[in-house]
Amino acid sequence: MLAAAIVSAALFAACGGGDSSGPTTTRGRNPHWSDKAPASARAAERRVGGFNSGERAAYKKGIRHILNAHQKVGAFTIAQVIDDAERREAARASAHAEAVRLAHERAALANGPRTVSAACAAFGAKLRGVSGVGEIVASYRCSGEDRSIFHVDATIRDEAWTAMTYDQRLSLAHSLWAGAVGAARLEQADSAHVRLVGEQGESLGGSSWLAGSMIDVNKD
Repeated sequence: MLAAAIVSAALFAACGGGDSSGPTTTRGRNPHWSDKAPASARAAERRVGGFNSGERAAYKKGIRHILNAHQKVGAFTIAQVIDDAERREAARASAHAEAVRLAHERAALANGPRTVSAACAAFGAKLRGVSGVGEIVASYRCSGEDRSIFHVDATIRDEAWTAMTYDQRLSLAHSLWAGAVGAARLEQADSAHVRLVGEQGESLGGSSWLAGSMIDVNKD
């Protein structure tokens, strides 16, 4: 009987028996973890037998938040103060990470491939910035797929085309293609194509269907 009593006493002590200050918690701490939260982090730490560094910081932030929001600690427990602070910190960290991700995404879109409409507007701006280009290019039309393919059909004035040598025509085609590449900002420059047509719609040359950089023009 004596041996059985000793074993029972040992088991009782190991399980924290004899302490009637409150129920055990899922955090695995002593029952004081569920006690009412004092405004002092040091007092709370003494009550539960010590905080780790994260719990200490969370408790201080939690109490400060509660006092700012409610003016008094009230019915909060030590565990609730820490848990709520940790949740708020996780929410803030998540919101910050999402804001950073969106900022990077916006920056990538701002500096990355453009939509067809945006690329067309940029191409037109480049074209208007070239002195005398209106005497050569009568109009242009854009097509393609957003951020992947960009085509420009440029209508060349017959009088200007007739007056140009083959080398000048080839140089014009290359310049228009380079303008399309710069406007679209595609990952593959050869995905930008330019086609030159006359005022009657006849083909004058431009990019090969194989690659935008493979350019040739009519010699006559």
